[in-house]
Amino acid sequence: MVGALREGVRKGTAVAAIAGLLLIGQPQPAHASAIVGATEITQLLNHVELILQYEQQVQQYITQFKQFENELKQAAMLPQQFMNLTHSQMVGLANVVGKGHALAYNMSNFDDVFTSKFSSIGYTPTQNFSQRYQTWSQTSHDSVQGALDAVNLQSSDMNDEENIIDSLQSQAQTADGQMQAVQVGNQIAAAEADQLIKLRQLMMSDMQAKYAYQQQQQQQQDEQQKSMGMFQNSTVFINNGGIHGTSGGSGSSNNTTSGSN
Repeated sequence: MVGALREGVRKGTAVAAIAGLLLIGQPQPAHASAIVGATEITQLLNHVELILQYEQQVQQYITQFKQFENELKQAAMLPQQFMNLTHSQMVGLANVVGKGHALAYNMSNFDDVFTSKFSSIGYTPTQNFSQRYQTWSQTSHDSVQGALDAVNLQSSDMNDEENIIDSLQSQAQTADGQMQAVQVGNQIAAAEADQLIKLRQLMMSDMQAKYAYQQQQQQQQDEQQKSMGMFQNSTVFINNGGIHGTSGGSGSSNNTTSGSN
């Protein structure tokens, strides 16, 4: 995972760079109870890696649907071949769409837990990230449904292979129907690609807010430890000096008293 993130940083992937900053700023276990701990950091990094994987998968589906479209234009694909290949791609695409929604759901829950855990000690983001993830899920659902309307499918049908097969079989009866099915698949993939980019941008904003909070808490603890160290050093110095000074003063007083006697 870390290797993939480093590669992302090398290629200029902004979200991976932020994840790297989170790693750099990760506190030691002794500080974990007061600021963002290793568990939260690991969860964020796992989510970063997932969104990058989903974006890559959707781009692959876009490329494959475009290839199918070119083959149909050249009459280089038989109806049964079309149905088998397109069905496989539609099922795979539906799987990615579902994973994107699951990731947004997890991020929403993560933000709820994070806010509940740290709000009492200073975490006050300027926006409700949990609500924004929920809004993203609805928008993503609507964009996919817009493409599915063309082939009389519902978004829930994307998770039902039988419904997808039935739809593709009906579309495969004519060349125009085949082309329409491929174009719909490409539209769904393009819409999901756009939505995943927006989800990644939302995650970046979320991570930046949590990272800024982490750095603030780390700085406060560093300052507290520095002040405590200075106080302890001063205490030792004063005590040592006080002991010698008191002994010397008492000795002088005793000597003076003896001399007087």
